[in-house]
Amino acid sequence: MANGTPRAQLLLAIAALALFIAPLQTWLMLGGDLTEHLRYETLPGQATYVLSKLCALYAIELVWLQAMLGLLRHQVIAVGLAPSTWKRAHATLGLAALAFVVAHVTLFIAATSMRNRISALDLLLPWGSGVYRTWVAFGAAALWLIFVGAAVQAALQLSVAKRRWLHQLTLVGLGLAVIHSLAIGTESRSGTMAWAAGTMAVLLVAAALHRVFSALRDGHDKTKLTQRIEGTS
Repeated sequence: MANGTPRAQLLLAIAALALFIAPLQTWLMLGGDLTEHLRYETLPGQATYVLSKLCALYAIELVWLQAMLGLLRHQVIAVGLAPSTWKRAHATLGLAALAFVVAHVTLFIAATSMRNRISALDLLLPWGSGVYRTWVAFGAAALWLIFVGAAVQAALQLSVAKRRWLHQLTLVGLGLAVIHSLAIGTESRSGTMAWAAGTMAVLLVAAALHRVFSALRDGHDKTKLTQRIEGTS
């Protein structure tokens, strides 16, 4: 364990660095240099719009990290992380993810409002007509699902089982956010972010399947144990 811990920490550090670099590299590669928009005349709200894209990329990564930490809770605790530490990490990641999601949406609506010279608050509605508006609606739906999935944790009047079930809405929100990003977000399909997104998708599916099969196996084992107890009584 002593030899494995530094190695695990190194791998985590490398993964964290890759997650930080991928969005920034792709964003800069596709014209994310804010100084150009500030020094030269561009479309109204262009700098705000470009910054919203960077927030979106980091939001997806943070929501993904949050989902992975939740799906692999038992495995993470089993390798030595204290349950209280896991809970704090899960909550901290959740707040950070929500902050970046809200920042992306706020900046995007502000940029669209400045460009069209009319309020774009209607983009918060999870429906719309036309291809582009439909993909934006996917993002709006993702926003509300992630928000509800996060806020329900504070609803102490609900049972733990109900809160846990409703918290899974964040996974649905993540899926809609990915579809939204791939459909109208050039950055998510370019540069190192494309590789990062593919890797995150594979790992998330693997973690979700592992969670499902583990639950089915545990349920089967409990059924067999109950049958044995009833058979001996």
